Formats: sequence, structure tokens, C-alpha cells
Amino acid sequence: MSALIPSLPLLATTLPTWADLGAVAAPLALIAVACLVLLLEVAGDGARRTHLAWLTAAGAMIAAFLAYRAPTGVEAFGGALRFDGAAQLLTLTLAFVLAIAVLVAPDYLRARGIERGEFYGLAALGTAGLMVLVASQDLLTVFVALETASIATYALAALRRDQAISAEAALKYLLLGAFSSALFLYGAALLYVSAGSLRFEAVAGAPVGVIYLAGATLTLVGLAFKVGAVPFHMWTPDVYEGAPTPVTGFMAAAFKLGAFGVLLRLASVYAPLNAQASHLVGWIFFGLAAASLLVGNFLAMVQGSVKRILAYSSIAHAGYTLLAVTAGAWIDGPVVTESVLSYLFVYGLTAVGAFAVVALVEGAEGTEAGAIERLAGLGARSPALALAMVIFLFSLAGIPPTGGFIVKLQVFSALFQAAGAASAEAAPWLFGLGVFGVLTSVAAVYYYLRVVAWMYMEPGEAPIARLGASVKVGLVAAALAVLALGVVPGAFGAFAREASGGPAPAMAARGE
Repeated sequence: MSALIPSLPLLATTLPTWADLGAVAAPLALIAVACLVLLLEVAGDGARRTHLAWLTAAGAMIAAFLAYRAPTGVEAFGGALRFDGAAQLLTLTLAFVLAIAVLVAPDYLRARGIERGEFYGLAALGTAGLMVLVASQDLLTVFVALETASIATYALAALRRDQAISAEAALKYLLLGAFSSALFLYGAALLYVSAGSLRFEAVAGAPVGVIYLAGATLTLVGLAFKVGAVPFHMWTPDVYEGAPTPVTGFMAAAFKLGAFGVLLRLASVYAPLNAQASHLVGWIFFGLAAASLLVGNFLAMVQGSVKRILAYSSIAHAGYTLLAVTAGAWIDGPVVTESVLSYLFVYGLTAVGAFAVVALVEGAEGTEAGAIERLAGLGARSPALALAMVIFLFSLAGIPPTGGFIVKLQVFSALFQAAGAASAEAAPWLFGLGVFGVLTSVAAVYYYLRVVAWMYMEPGEAPIARLGASVKVGLVAAALAVLALGVVPGAFGAFAREASGGPAPAMAARGE
């Protein structure tokens, strides 16, 4: 017994404190809600489960309240997590995305006979993992949080087990996701060899060598897969098309938020500690952004399925977000963080809303999931639903007065500021990337307006089922938020600016 006494102080230092638990209060709330939902599913009598959607949405709002009230700048679990302003804003965004995703899902799930509590429980658990992910400061914590969210999403993609296309999508996602996770973990191991630690600060300050470069490359490849950036995008169109549409909307919005949250945190840590590594990673982001913009936008033009159009659109939007992350390799200041946070917030709400409309329009027995013909005449069949889709498509295209227009301006502004602050060798390339992004954004208007044309200029006869109350609440909330952020962007801009570190100081070039 006495032999155990010396170990007690060590044990005490490893136990979580109240401050630790407070920093993860939001994901803990979602885990509790997920457990409650699954227990209610087991105890249920097979009746309609719309109450589970409302319960999960309420849990998401409780998590949002806890995140909003939690003190920022707090490090938890020995520094493995840092709940700062950026993590707070991303946690709030994830909570809103979850709430909308579960509210718009019941009608779709019920029409296909797959309305089960597993959807709501797994969605809540996946979101909890992503909330931990955006606050992570340790590569091991990143891996655990990423896999928690990934495993939940693998199961969600296979929710419709009676349909071959859904099973195929889930299998592709599982195999490629496992492969990318292995690459990330192996890269983290190599970085540990170079830095002697898995903490971001130690990794960023380590000397750059062959092992270090290999580890950084493999780690970035794993994260690039999660955001669907080219050339690690191959899974995106097939998985987005085959998965149940509410699941696709959740994947498209939530996973980008989580993975880009990690990339943003890595970039902000690298910048002041290792200029050489920061510029090297910046050029990697440069290549990923350019390839994603090219492939995503131009392949979306030739798709005949709305889900595939939105899938390639998500690849393009990964490229737009990477423009701001690329700028962070050359300039200091909150402008980069603010632009990334704002873009992710608007894209998250827009993507989940657009996929929700597609889910409501799809026929219960359709084999061509999300075929564009299904939207024909939607303007006459369901004017409110068509109007919501127009708002979401305009935001994705960056057309005023939506939030998408404002955040694209912020992204391009950050990149052009980086071009002005960079060296004479890097400046033309960054400026050219910005011009290329603007041109691809203009080209993208074609395929978004093509969908609008089908809704208002082509005849359609299939009736639209009456929308449930939860669906109406979710769609109205998403559409109004996207419009409000475009019409009155100041309030959210101030919040994002505070989350990014306060008023932006004069930009300073980083040493070449």
C-alpha cells in the first residue's frame, strides 16, 4: 500500500480539473445528448422520431451557449487543447450546422424508412469530435478527435443499407479515410522524431530536415483528404452522391470546419516560430488551392446531378479557403484568421442548407440521387423552397447580397495583402493566384445559375410533400443567417475580428 503513496501526486496532476472540463463543456454536452438520444431510440416504440431531431437540435444550442459563455484563452489537459477565440467561433459554427442538419433531416429519412435515432446520435458524436479538433494543440489529440468524427461519419454514410450506391459510398469513404488517417499518423510519428514532441509549438520550432519534411508532407496530406482538396479529392463526388443527402450536407459543412480549423491553428503557430517552414507550407497550400479551384469549378460545369455539382463545388470552396490560409504564410495579423473563420461560418450554413433543399426535392424511390431534373419547376411547385435554394446558390457563387459575397471579398483581400507584403520573387505568384481565384469564381456562376434556370424556366410536375415544422425552422434559420451576414455583415465581422485577435494591425511581411 505504501508503495502506491508516491504515485498519488503524479496521479493527481493527470486528473482533469474543473477548468479542463469547462474548456470541453460543449462537446461533453453533445456526448450526453447523443447517449440520451440512443437510449430513447432503444426504448422507443417505433413511432415517428421527430422529437429526437428537436432534442438533438436543443442539445446543439446548449453546446453553443456553453461555448459562448466559456472563458477564452484557456489551455486544458496540460496544454493539449486551447480554447481561444478561433476555437470558440468554430465551436459555435459546428453547433449551428448540427442543429440545422438534424432539423431538416426527418422528412427525408422518414420517406426512405431510415428514420432512426442512430442518425441523430452519430451526428452529435461526430460534431463533438470536431469541436475537440478545432481546439487541439497536439498532433495526437488531433488524431483522436479526427478519428472520433470520421468513424461516426463512416457509419452515417452507410445509413441506407438497402441501397447499393450508399454501401459503395460508405466503403470508399472508409477505405480512403483509413488510408489518409494512416498517412497522418505516420507523418506525426516522423515529426515527433524531429521535434521530440507532438505539441504544435515544438513541431513548428524544430529544425527543417529530410525527416521533418516527410512528416510535414504526410500530415498535410491526411488533412487535405479531410477537406477534399485536389489531388486528394477523389472520394468526394462518389461519397457525396451515394450517402443519404442529409448526411452529405453534414459532411460537406462540418468536416471542412474541423479540418480547416486545424490547418489555421498550425499556420498561426508556424508563422512566428519558423519562417522557413512557414513559407514552405505556404507553397504547398498554394498548389493545393490552385488545383482545387481549377478542378472543382470546371468539373462542376459538366455534372448532371445536383449532389455532384455541390460536391465539386465543395472542392472549389476548399480552394477558396486555402487562399486565405496561403496568405497566412506571408503576412502577420488577424486579417487571415478573420477571413478563414468568416468563410467557414458562411460556407457551413450555406452547404447544409443547399443539401437540405436537395434532400426535400428528391423522390423517395429515385435511383439518380439529386438529378438536376428533379429541380425542374420548383419555383412554381414550391416557391419558398426555391427561394431558399436561390439564396444558398447565390451565397456559394459569391453574389450579393448574401454572406458568400462578403467572405469571398475578405479572402481575396487577405491574399492580395500577402502579395503586397511578400518578397519580389513570391509577390507575382501570389497576385496571380488571386487573379486566378477571381476568374474561377466568375466561371462558377455558370453552374450555379444553371440550377436556378432549371428551377424557374423548366416545367415540372412532381408534387413537393408538405414540409414538417422542424424542416421549416432549419431552412428559415439557415437562409436568414446567410442573408443577414450579407446585408449587415458588421456585427458578425466584429465577432470574427475579436476571435482572430482584435483589430488588425498594419500588415508585416514575414522574413524570407
